[in-house]
Amino acid sequence: MAILVLIPLIEDPHPISEAAIALRRSYADMYAQAALASAESTTSDHSNTVVSRISNTNGDQGPQSLLHPSLPLALEPVLALLLLGVYEYCQRANRKQMRSRVYHALTLSMDLSLHARGSMDTEGLSSESRVWWMIMYLVYQSAIFNHSSPIVLVHDERITTPFPDICGSRELLPSLMRAQDVLLKTGAIAKELTDEKLRGPYNQIRERICEMDSLILGLASQLDHTQYMNTAEGADASASKNLWLMARYLVHTARIKLHRFRAFRDYPVFLDKFCDLSSINSFYLSDYPQELSPDRLADIDMRFPFSEQESTNISLKAALALSRILRSLQWPDPSYSESSSGPKPPEAIDGLTGISVPPAFHPRYPRSLPYLACCGMQSYYVLITLLRKVHTSLRVGDLSTCYYLLIHPEPGTEREDAERLIEELRHGSKLVCDFMSSNAVFEGVSDMAREVETIYSAQLHD
Repeated sequence: MAILVLIPLIEDPHPISEAAIALRRSYADMYAQAALASAESTTSDHSNTVVSRISNTNGDQGPQSLLHPSLPLALEPVLALLLLGVYEYCQRANRKQMRSRVYHALTLSMDLSLHARGSMDTEGLSSESRVWWMIMYLVYQSAIFNHSSPIVLVHDERITTPFPDICGSRELLPSLMRAQDVLLKTGAIAKELTDEKLRGPYNQIRERICEMDSLILGLASQLDHTQYMNTAEGADASASKNLWLMARYLVHTARIKLHRFRAFRDYPVFLDKFCDLSSINSFYLSDYPQELSPDRLADIDMRFPFSEQESTNISLKAALALSRILRSLQWPDPSYSESSSGPKPPEAIDGLTGISVPPAFHPRYPRSLPYLACCGMQSYYVLITLLRKVHTSLRVGDLSTCYYLLIHPEPGTEREDAERLIEELRHGSKLVCDFMSSNAVFEGVSDMAREVETIYSAQLHD
């Protein structure tokens, strides 16, 4: 409820007024505090009983939760802590507190032996495995946010719990976890590349970059060739498609992070500091990255196995892919119920994207929880930077600086090719802007959304 209450009601005539935001915030905080108190009370007062109920091997799952008939009641505190972790990031932008909540859930789940359910064959195993891998997903996500290592690795030999079957597939969550692992490792490499004090053998970092780029490409190809073809309906079907899209989303984000510094030298676009992107406010004009010393440029050339133009093109392709993925995310259906029967009401069509929208669902409301907002910022950074570059080249009548970005340019058609690229960049940035704007109801990412909207508006009227 703490998360749901943040989403304005359809009937609210002034959903973004200060009074409405403050009211939703107060209710959300109240629900969050109540959930935390309940989770802590349950885990402290009844821990022995809880463990015995869920760890038995005779097939008796004990009391079931009212949330779902297949969910053991003992797992409710674990889920509460996970959702509170998501709430801390999405609403309060508190990465440290998110990690604390998620690690608390991890500790509790390992006390319940959720990580070691491989030998069990009960009806409750599916729900337990889903909860466990949900925990591992957020453990990795919090590590990415905090630029740290996960406290438990996905390949830990203690983990025997199988991946759950989601809509007939056991490959969705493994692919998602591999994508997260790649993004985590890429972040570590990217951090090294921006460290001016870094010293050491050039061949080592070059080999690591080549290996990581090859790994990212392999995973992206695997995901692209396993097109989502499920035609089923329901919560699992919607979740399985979004999990597949999220895995692709993380993979393309990883490729941007790997190549971004080489392509753009960390040139700031945003006024404030968001994610790992540089801030204009933190730089003086004389210190902008495009003024790197010859020695520093030579050092970058020696360390990176790709040229600046190659990395720019790679970043462009990944950013456009991210924008298309955002467009394809499933809309949540507020009228859906697993117990409902009969034909569903017709869906409307979003005029901009052509994507079906459930009835009575405002397109500016979130399509997903915004804990992947930083991925959108990575994509937007690339699209806006290149949009400005190509637009400036057109304005001054010199396309030589962006010729390598044009697709099969021919003498005499360069301007048309550049204009086509500008339209593609604008469309991609619009898709990202709409996604970020729909997440603005969550205060933890509202500053990101406002800056994205401001930049897009200024660029559109330039």
